[in-house]
Amino acid sequence: MIVITGATGQVGSKVVAKLLSKGKQVKAIGRNQEKLNDLKKQGTIVENVEPNDTTALANAFKNSEVVFLILPPNFQAKNVGQFHDEIGEAQIEAIKKAQVKNVVFLSSQGVPNFETTGIVAGVGRHEKRLNILEEINVLSIRPTYFMENLLPLIPMIDTVGFIGTPIKSNVTMGIIATEDIAEVVSQKLINLNFNGKSHIDLLGDRDYNHIEIAGIIGKAFGKPDLPYVEFSYDDNKAALLNYGLSESMADYFNTLYKGINDGVFITGTRTSETTTPTSFETFINNFVNI
Repeated sequence: MIVITGATGQVGSKVVAKLLSKGKQVKAIGRNQEKLNDLKKQGTIVENVEPNDTTALANAFKNSEVVFLILPPNFQAKNVGQFHDEIGEAQIEAIKKAQVKNVVFLSSQGVPNFETTGIVAGVGRHEKRLNILEEINVLSIRPTYFMENLLPLIPMIDTVGFIGTPIKSNVTMGIIATEDIAEVVSQKLINLNFNGKSHIDLLGDRDYNHIEIAGIIGKAFGKPDLPYVEFSYDDNKAALLNYGLSESMADYFNTLYKGINDGVFITGTRTSETTTPTSFETFINNFVNI
């Protein structure tokens, strides 16, 4: 039995689909009952569990070969760090109670510098918690910035005629499709070819700057000369608050952007093993053609 937390999210749901396609028995844990019902129809065992409920998590983890851990987002959390720590601590206690032996954790780039990379702080602290557990194999997957996180920029094309973030236009970084993350995760969950405490960096197909990203998005939407504009951190925070994010989450995002600008987010080294196949051109064209 392979247990997937955050199974209704953008990474977890893809991991579940890949495992089912390979004939694996999967237990999906999540909070969205409608999405869990869809997974159940596909042959998944499902459990609706609050992510900070230690007892329910421990019961769900029992008799598992391996557990895939995700710290779910909460864009309205008044204190994002506290939210993540409560869930992380509940997962740790559940792992101990259920005597889990193998864990794959969705971590992030920037973990070695997590105090200066914003939203990464929660997963950074959790990776440290997991790595001090005794007699448990823990593999942390450290992907770079999700391509999916760039999709909210698209409505700006019609409203203001450009796209923008606080990331400096000359800063290059890898970006990754969650489909590629799910492929690596599913392989590790099936093969269990890891021991002790280790991590894998996943850096996308190549490095991009945001002028290139704007060009790729613009071309896909018939605007090949789409400009990219650098926002101030203050303006970006105001925009995020206007979109309904909590102040804590808005501050975390700004700190992440600053970490990217300061060069402390990407901590992995690009090799054939850390490079994944999906280009941003392929990703955005697939999105447009959905």
